[in-house]
Amino acid sequence: MQLGERLNRIHLFYCQGLVGAHAEKNRKEKNMKHDFNMPFQIEDLIGSSKIREVDSCFQYDCLNSNLNYLKNYGQQYYDKMIESFAELKKLTGLERPVIFSFGSGASLEYIASKSVFGNVIYHPIDECEWAFAKTEEYKKFFGREMKVSNYDGGLFLLSAAGNFPVICFFNSLHDILETKDVENDLIPILGTKQQFAIVCNFTRNRNYHKAMEEKEYIDYLVKTLKVKFNIKQFEILGGEGIIVMCKRK
Repeated sequence: MQLGERLNRIHLFYCQGLVGAHAEKNRKEKNMKHDFNMPFQIEDLIGSSKIREVDSCFQYDCLNSNLNYLKNYGQQYYDKMIESFAELKKLTGLERPVIFSFGSGASLEYIASKSVFGNVIYHPIDECEWAFAKTEEYKKFFGREMKVSNYDGGLFLLSAAGNFPVICFFNSLHDILETKDVENDLIPILGTKQQFAIVCNFTRNRNYHKAMEEKEYIDYLVKTLKVKFNIKQFEILGGEGIIVMCKRK
């Protein structure tokens, strides 16, 4: 086969691949129930799901617990995520952020980030998959099943990420600190990056308030990373959250 013919075939295969990729993307977008350009209300996600009252909103594997959590806290948490991502966009100018969301829950972070940035690469990370995430209502909303990595899998993906990953803790940092060795797991990975941002909405709900402990950890993280990075901190949400931007010296 002549070189010119081989190059033409390679070009044809490449174009076919692009067409196939665009077709798959369009198919998925058509299957989505939610238009990310439109305002979001938590009822859009819950849909027609029937909600029964439960004693606890914090049981991952209980559908009614998930639904009560979303009903009681979902909208206020989502609205704060919107505000945090809007601040991140203003501070960084990122157009397509690569987001690693620890404690992703029902992937409200994905909805919020899509609404603010329009286009994102989103990695949901959680030790336990929500029961609600397995329902048809949930899958119809996103047009697909959201693949959630566990903590170790999320760290692996973060270690392989390129420049400027965004690490998010939305109402989740305290729980992760209690169950994982975040200090020894996260700091070595961040130390390999040229630039990154951390977004933390401090944990608050009617049952507990753990913001002080989370602030103390962020302060420790900043102090440790200052050896290698120039760091800027921005208070958000009227003191209920923080954005930390790090760039290698």
